[in-house]
Amino acid sequence: MKKFLLGFLITALFITGSYAAEIDLVPLVGMDLDGTFRSDYEVYPLGLTFGGEARYHLSNYFSVAAGFEYLVKRTIKNTTELIPNENYKNPGDPYYDGERECYYSDKTFSFLPVYASILFYPAGNYGEYKPYIRGDFGYNVIFAISSPESSSPGVYYGGAIGFELYETYLMEISASCCMGNDNNEEITYKKIGFKVGYKFTL
Repeated sequence: MKKFLLGFLITALFITGSYAAEIDLVPLVGMDLDGTFRSDYEVYPLGLTFGGEARYHLSNYFSVAAGFEYLVKRTIKNTTELIPNENYKNPGDPYYDGERECYYSDKTFSFLPVYASILFYPAGNYGEYKPYIRGDFGYNVIFAISSPESSSPGVYYGGAIGFELYETYLMEISASCCMGNDNNEEITYKKIGFKVGYKFTL
């Protein structure tokens, strides 16, 4: 079902873009740097992302976009740091650390958010170098984690500073947050990354 949903979303995105006027299709690949998981755990650096989006220019200063981004599996660092347990009534709770390693140490996880964006070009959509600022908001259609306990996806949001170069190439420095739920615990994955893309105009 998840594979069908992913395929449907990707197909709908690009078919919709192909029938609209002046749509830019942008495949993107990125590299995530250090990140945090649930604020209690660090994530090993240099994760990969793959995605794509369709952009439509509203004016010389604003554009809107819709897209998706697959975050390839990342591994949580092994840590023996204790988690504060004042809020846990039962020492058998899986999030109670006691004298053992933390519950999420060495687990792997991945997200697949779909999102809508608004882009602002402060210098206008002119010239060979076009800086822009963007904000993204969407939903993680997939949240996968090793040994899940009643897990479910959640909200996605982020932002970036980027450049369009020579009407074709794109570069962005981004910050984003992916949310989900595992065993009735809120999961947040916060990351900073770098993306590059190639723009096709239809």
